[in-house]
Amino acid sequence: MILSDKRECTTQFAGQNISDVPSSHFSGVNPHQQPPPDSSIRASFGTYCPFCNIKYEYDREFVNRPLRCQHCSKLFIAYDITAQGAAPEVPGSRADVYKEAAGSMPNGNHVNLDDDSKFVNCLDLEFSNFDKDKEEDRFAVDQIWACYDSVDGMPRFYAKIRKVFTRNFKLKITWLEADPNDESEIKWAEEGLPVGCGKFVGGKSEETKDRLMYSHQIVYKNGLKRNSFVIYPQKGEIWALFKDWDIKWGSDPENHTKFKFDIVEILDVHVNGSVSVALLVKVKGFVSLFKKTAWGGLNDRKIPGNEHLRFSHRIPSTKLTGAERAGVPPGSFELDTASLPDDLEDYYYSINPAVLKGLPFEWV
Repeated sequence: MILSDKRECTTQFAGQNISDVPSSHFSGVNPHQQPPPDSSIRASFGTYCPFCNIKYEYDREFVNRPLRCQHCSKLFIAYDITAQGAAPEVPGSRADVYKEAAGSMPNGNHVNLDDDSKFVNCLDLEFSNFDKDKEEDRFAVDQIWACYDSVDGMPRFYAKIRKVFTRNFKLKITWLEADPNDESEIKWAEEGLPVGCGKFVGGKSEETKDRLMYSHQIVYKNGLKRNSFVIYPQKGEIWALFKDWDIKWGSDPENHTKFKFDIVEILDVHVNGSVSVALLVKVKGFVSLFKKTAWGGLNDRKIPGNEHLRFSHRIPSTKLTGAERAGVPPGSFELDTASLPDDLEDYYYSINPAVLKGLPFEWV
């Protein structure tokens, strides 16, 4: 197999629906916890596309939300340059590789999610077909699905299925909104940093025909409050951890928008909320094969329960036996490339004694 071969992944941004997706999908916080708006703030704001420098003026309801440039068609975050004097630099993201399909461009007023599909080229998988898990008959009421977000295209948005229309397939969904209660976690979410696990509440509902924005089903528990949910890593799952994570990112979010990750297997979830994980490294010669490795003489480490925001997102995976073909390590995992950054070699460590000797993975 040629590793440079591409496949058209069935993935779509969930953040394309400018009018229908609540702002908390970007800010990541329950709007009931946000302070009331200041009536003295101007009704509109100025922003610009950092890719082509075209300036726009929008109603304030779109501030800090993902919008699509009508000139270059790229997705950008609508920072208020009239209030800040200058917009922060927005690094390139997974949105850069999404291609325009049939449909209208957002104009600041309204665009349907189903009318603005984006596709991304992903490396071919060798042993798995995760798209089968997203066929129409796999969707059912009360499931929660992870959807690709508008920050870097990773599956961190969550939608609960309320109704399935089988004729002319369509879903009625409710978006989940982060509902943290710790002050530092509230700050994290309010500053637009990703929230992949924790407490969530039901937000706005909508109907969509598109299955392409969904990545995988999520294991969840009902929360103590009505219409509340708890999402947490489960034993046997594969998750991405934010590399060099610090809860203080919430105080300086502009400098923490281009994420790097460490990939781990969840070994156990303890009653005190801590999670035991094992580090995975990329196996050379394969597209997205990862294997557990010991580092510093330890096979696993614990992530404290109060650091659950360190977990970025779950990555769909298939555990392999080693019999698939020559060179496949027994017990290794093939990971869904749609839930990984585009250049794997820049983000992950390959199994190489020289590399592992100086592996810069910092456990807590």
